[in-house]
Amino acid sequence: MKPLNARCNKTAAAKKLGMSFKSLRYRLKKLVLE
Repeated sequence: MKPLNARCNKTAAAKKLGMSFKSLRYRLKKLVLE
């Protein structure tokens, strides 16, 4: 296991999570507003 590789995977996962979280919050806001 290479530390650099693990870091890259972590950042990629964080980005994916952040994107999904943002979209989820956006949907929730839309639902609340409508």
